[in-house]
Amino acid sequence: MGVKYREFVEKIVICGSGVCLEEKDIKDGLFPVSDLDEAANILVPQTPQKLRELVGFTFFRAPLVAWLPSCLLLDFIN
Repeated sequence: MGVKYREFVEKIVICGSGVCLEEKDIKDGLFPVSDLDEAANILVPQTPQKLRELVGFTFFRAPLVAWLPSCLLLDFIN
């Protein structure tokens, strides 16, 4: 996106992007999970509780997603 919109972007910083995660990275301890399926379960939540868990991992001070009703979170997931 930075290349596509150069006039709007001054700098780009990518930290710990999970996009290129491979089995070797998991074995080396880059991401503390046992396999890619477990990583996908964390990074692509399928339930409101898993979405709350992901938000908790993502932010230092997580937004009040715990207070949102599960029906709204499920709509977001879908």
